[in-house]
Amino acid sequence: MLAKHPDIQEKVREEVKQVREKYGTLDYTAVTQGLKYLSCVVDETLRVFPVVVAFTTRSAREDFEYKGVQYRAGLSIMSPTMVVQKDPKAWSEPQRFDPDRFLPENVALQHGMAYQPFGQGPRNCIGKRLALIEIIYTVGRIVERFQLETGPSQKETMDLHFYSMVCEPREGPWIKFSPLPTEEQA
Repeated sequence: MLAKHPDIQEKVREEVKQVREKYGTLDYTAVTQGLKYLSCVVDETLRVFPVVVAFTTRSAREDFEYKGVQYRAGLSIMSPTMVVQKDPKAWSEPQRFDPDRFLPENVALQHGMAYQPFGQGPRNCIGKRLALIEIIYTVGRIVERFQLETGPSQKETMDLHFYSMVCEPREGPWIKFSPLPTEEQA
């Protein structure tokens, strides 16, 4: 998404530069406390392109009825992550990439269950925090050193290939990494 949105990429690059100046390095503290906007970019990317398209599988403990439909005990119930995360009832302009949705002042406006790339509730993904820290750190290091541009297969929309509960880009995602001038790199 950074390659498709050079303005956001530059904003992230500037944030990484400021955080590095403040903390001297991109260690745990710098990543978790300093890279706030990059964290928003990662959250929005996971909203638009969740890795898992159907998640939060639960089994009904007992028979029940919901909105006139009968459900039997033992039935597997899955949340369609990609559908929920692009639902216009939960997100304004859900197809638009907007990291500002995840700024602290905007998060309160969101429906709590409308964002679930790692599942929701007490049984969400145990590796969520580690995964987010690693993603934020890695993307931060990449934008410090490279200008990202879309490859030919990614100029318009990114078509996805779905299999089982996950998805991947049908072509690519081909991204061109151009080294930044040395004085811009950390």
